[in-house]
Amino acid sequence: MTRRRRLFALLLLTLAALPVAAARHPDFALYDSQGKALSASDSERYSELTSCGECHDSNHIRQSLSPAHRRLPAHTLLGDTLKTKLGQTVTQSPDTAIACTSCHGGPLTISDEGQALGASITSGGHSQSCAGCHGEINLQTTPPFLPGQAQGADLGLLTGSLLSGQRVNSSAINVTDKAQRKEPFDVHLARGIQCTDCHRAVNRPGDRFRNPQTSPAGLHRDPRKVGNSDYLHRPDHDLGVTLQCTDCHSANRGHEWLPFREQHQSRLACESCHIPNPLGPALRHVASDTAPLVRGRDEQGLISGFSPLLLPRDGQLAPYNLFSVATQTDDPASLLVIPVAHGVVRDAALRECSVCHLPGGRTQGMLELGPVTDLTSASPQPLSAHDSLRLEIVDGSWNANAVPEAQGFYVLGTDQVAWADRLGMLITLGTLGGVLAHGAARYVAYRRRGEHIEARERVYMYSVYERFWHWLQAVAILGLLITGAAIHKPYLFPFLHFAYMVELHNLLGWILLGNAVLAAFYHVATGEVKQYLPGTHDLFGRMFVQARYYVQGIFRGDPHPFAKDPEHKLNPLQQLTYFGLLNTLLPAQILTGTLIWGAQRWPGLTESIGGLMVLAPLHGFMAWLFAAFLIMHIYLTTTSGPRPLSGIKAMLEGWEDVEKTSGGS
Repeated sequence: MTRRRRLFALLLLTLAALPVAAARHPDFALYDSQGKALSASDSERYSELTSCGECHDSNHIRQSLSPAHRRLPAHTLLGDTLKTKLGQTVTQSPDTAIACTSCHGGPLTISDEGQALGASITSGGHSQSCAGCHGEINLQTTPPFLPGQAQGADLGLLTGSLLSGQRVNSSAINVTDKAQRKEPFDVHLARGIQCTDCHRAVNRPGDRFRNPQTSPAGLHRDPRKVGNSDYLHRPDHDLGVTLQCTDCHSANRGHEWLPFREQHQSRLACESCHIPNPLGPALRHVASDTAPLVRGRDEQGLISGFSPLLLPRDGQLAPYNLFSVATQTDDPASLLVIPVAHGVVRDAALRECSVCHLPGGRTQGMLELGPVTDLTSASPQPLSAHDSLRLEIVDGSWNANAVPEAQGFYVLGTDQVAWADRLGMLITLGTLGGVLAHGAARYVAYRRRGEHIEARERVYMYSVYERFWHWLQAVAILGLLITGAAIHKPYLFPFLHFAYMVELHNLLGWILLGNAVLAAFYHVATGEVKQYLPGTHDLFGRMFVQARYYVQGIFRGDPHPFAKDPEHKLNPLQQLTYFGLLNTLLPAQILTGTLIWGAQRWPGLTESIGGLMVLAPLHGFMAWLFAAFLIMHIYLTTTSGPRPLSGIKAMLEGWEDVEKTSGGS
């Protein structure tokens, strides 16, 4: 037997010699609230605060508890919070104060000698300790899970979360499409994670995570730890200090499909997608004279769950359940906003962009008020992620009033800015209407005067690169308009995948930018840039001559007022239009598009000029201007040759038939 095996065998013998069921907590004496030791006959008058305080700093422990954990909740539907909102009298007595044994075991077992047995004390680190107040917590996979009667601040009724690690299809709950639901109600509980693994004491021994109260801010994890004796004397019980998802998970893994990944992760809480549809029936509203209504049931009574509304929380959008509490008084209904943080799933997590990027999606919602006499005439109150929530904690529950103040969130596709769309649409439709009217008048004039054949000569007008640049730019702009419309108004293009449109839009944007830079270099290097400079010599006179041709001369069949040749490809109006387009509109559109794309890379720069709430509407408005230009540009190509498609054909072949004689110079 090797030395390692001998040491291992000795270790097994040592462990076997230890008591199998040794108590983790020693027996201890009992004291009353005055610190007087109690005998067996009067041991029922013991005070846990004083008795436990012999070894533990009970006052410190009580103060470290969050306000929600300092009192026992009344075992009613929502506890004292809801009763207070309904105008009922709630009394607070010392008996309602939370006791040590409320979390650390049950009623103390007292020996004949008057001592409390340590075997009746537990560490409190198990989920069942939390279940007494927060509803049933199931860590088993069998037998089939069925929640019991709601009590206390039951999380199932408040948020629709069923705290069970069992798979949905093996539970005893009548869930819609139950046979197809293979995911567990909560993936963390399915993998044996306890409540206190996340809702932890920040100073517990062996905690590798940084203690925000004692550790330097630069540390992500703190290797230092408090000693066991010090911890047991003054443990921190502020269970509101909860680990974040990214403390354990690497957010970059498994999200390669997500466009603008960094932006999503910085502005969207993980729970928003990983708690998509809690399957417990949750409250919708509660009135003093009616039974509480629940959401999440279909017409057959099967549980279908509901989608929590996404609202601002610490700079991110996070899921909440909202319901109103109303009374028959003149006071308005109170809005209870409950954060949804349980019921995390993995395989069933949301991957559909349209769930949020559509008007009426999860960032916008309608809150239905309770059916109370003085509120029946009130219309549903809209509440969205852009409303500021004035939150306050009332007995452990969130109470909120919506205040219409912008929070800096702009969700592409969901948010619409009226002035940008209306003005842009008006300009585009006006351009289209003008083109159609002008084209119709040209056709009527042509039919009246008959066909007139001018003397023309064939000229090599456009080089290979000019044609390549032109058509690549045209395809990029047209593609950007289509994909941009699908992003800005996805409800008009349900057949186009939102995420793919975003990626394609970004790709086309870079193609447009690269093509524009190369084209600028080409035109400057070859001197072709002079084609786009209108000059100052009699500019307005030449513009007037060209405008008069479009208004009068073209209907009479007059020749073009300015000769077209390889050195003069554009007339004065075209030069002025392209000069403004290439020097103002195109750079501005590229700049705003780049800043929108860079919102996740340079958030400070983007936010300094108003963020997406300014950039997105401006970018969309200029897209309307590009659409108007495209309509006008395509129409004007029909005026340059003997046939309507002569101009387009010339840009394909490079050769164009131009008039031999033209008026003007």
